[in-house]
Amino acid sequence: MTELHYPEIGDAIAARIELFGKSDVPVAGTSHRQDVLARIAGDALRRGEHVAFTALLVPEPQNPHDPNAIAVVAEDYGPVGYFGRRDAVRYRALAEELIRRDAIGVCEAFLTGGWDDQATIGVRLEIEGPEGTAQQVRAHRP
Repeated sequence: MTELHYPEIGDAIAARIELFGKSDVPVAGTSHRQDVLARIAGDALRRGEHVAFTALLVPEPQNPHDPNAIAVVAEDYGPVGYFGRRDAVRYRALAEELIRRDAIGVCEAFLTGGWDDQATIGVRLEIEGPEGTAQQVRAHRP
């Protein structure tokens, strides 16, 4: 598993830009982060409860596997995955706008699955489509 290379939150980051919307964007690689997702979920998913958390979207242009990579980090918990390769390309304008501003995106995320010990926990991001999110970053005023 490759170590995520993102600036320490609050260190080299000039801004946290709030993103919102109604599209559910799935997060890839969550099967490698089940320990983190289980800590976020506690027993809530097994009880059928809805679990939301704050996700940080961190572009990784230096990622050796994919220069379009956008990491997804659960605030106060750690890395939970990445945008899938296709979504990373689709959301490239978002990543470029965040990089230009030395910023990270912040949005609401939801856990999926995990209703029993065999079910994998997944993550979905609640944001706008590609152009809408890039526009939200462009419109941000510090």
